[in-house]
Amino acid sequence: MFARRLIHHGVGGSNGGGYVPSNPTASISPGSVTFDAYTNQSYIGSSTSVVITLRNAANNGSVLTLNSVPTISVNAALSISTTCDLSSNLSYNGTCTTTVTFTPTSTSTVSGTITFDTNAGVYTVPVSATGLQSSSTLTAVTSTDFGNVLVNTNATRTFNYTNTGNVQLSNAYVVLSGPSDMTLIPNDGNGGGNQIGTAGNPGTISTGATNRFQVKYAPLAEETVSATATVYSSSADSPQTITLTGAGVNPDWVLQFDDGNGSTTMTDSGNQGGSWSSVNGAACSSTIVYSGASSLHLNGSNQAVTGPSINLNANFFIEFYFYPTSNGGGSVVPVLAMWKQVSGQGGWSISLRGGTNRQMGFSYGALSEAAPVFTTGNSFYTLNAWNHVTLKRQGSAVTLTCNSNTISGSVSGTRTLSVPVSIGNFYNSSGALGGTGTAWYQGYIDQLSISAAQ
Repeated sequence: MFARRLIHHGVGGSNGGGYVPSNPTASISPGSVTFDAYTNQSYIGSSTSVVITLRNAANNGSVLTLNSVPTISVNAALSISTTCDLSSNLSYNGTCTTTVTFTPTSTSTVSGTITFDTNAGVYTVPVSATGLQSSSTLTAVTSTDFGNVLVNTNATRTFNYTNTGNVQLSNAYVVLSGPSDMTLIPNDGNGGGNQIGTAGNPGTISTGATNRFQVKYAPLAEETVSATATVYSSSADSPQTITLTGAGVNPDWVLQFDDGNGSTTMTDSGNQGGSWSSVNGAACSSTIVYSGASSLHLNGSNQAVTGPSINLNANFFIEFYFYPTSNGGGSVVPVLAMWKQVSGQGGWSISLRGGTNRQMGFSYGALSEAAPVFTTGNSFYTLNAWNHVTLKRQGSAVTLTCNSNTISGSVSGTRTLSVPVSIGNFYNSSGALGGTGTAWYQGYIDQLSISAAQ
């Protein structure tokens, strides 16, 4: 866009001697001025200036002069200063300058016109200016506190970083400082919002856009922790910081079976604790032990251990070691359960299945024990050897691991029963231990722990 010439002042004509002086030619650069997000950026609270040059472009011996000092139409956010005045006599390529300065106080767009009244004509330079605001917010979608998180499970929190200004933010990235069991997930994992950058791969955030990231907390021990998530960008209020807190909670129920050889007392050292009872002489044994002084031995005939009611209605984590000395033939062998064989009740159960095929299964809810959430493939556990088992629910996903073998499924709904947890078998429809069609567990169990969000 060029400066507009409005009026030409005639300077030629006869001087009575036949000599006609040459006319000057005014050249103005730039011919228009814009302050916006792309050109001559000017942020609220600061000033940006552009220099306009008036030049005599005529190589004909003429002199370019001004009839008045350059002016700008009134606007408080726009001002000018100039070296162009009535004493300016510009020969060929001679110049003077006018500086226009924009000092925004808001994001509104303002305009003005700079006028140059010369002996070559009157020229105008339009000015358009939009104030820029570089700002952002960092907020938690739910909370910055993870609360109590069960050891060996995890929880996530999602955070929004929003460009609240009217200019694109650049060099945006997030840094997490804290314990190693809190980890950064740059993308929110659910397709919501854009991926925010990391220190080695920063990104941009458009005006009004929101980028997300998550922090995952996966405690491995009982602890109280805090971390800091810091988002950097080109925003004037960068960096933005949020402090995260959480606590790792030890298992609610822990049976180490270290009460000594022959003891029928089972000490619960978990945070919740509870009363556990020997059934038909089930006792600790020092004969085969995974860890500590003794383990629990069950004879596969009628022995079991019962405990409190533990309804696994939300995230949970179960861990134990078992040493089976029998596969139970072709029957289902409940190892650990809170199950009652009554229509519409069910509960939950971890069992051995498949006889010599050495399968395992997990049942949950009101489903028939004959139709578990999943049944593993063959050779999932080893007979006459210690096997390490974990069962974890995270949301609707359930994962059973035995040694290096893993199988997953999904559950929904909740089950709330009044029957106790049992080790070695579950309850039949009459309310007695010894489920119909089952075999009693035979072997050893050690280091049992259960964490459950109640």
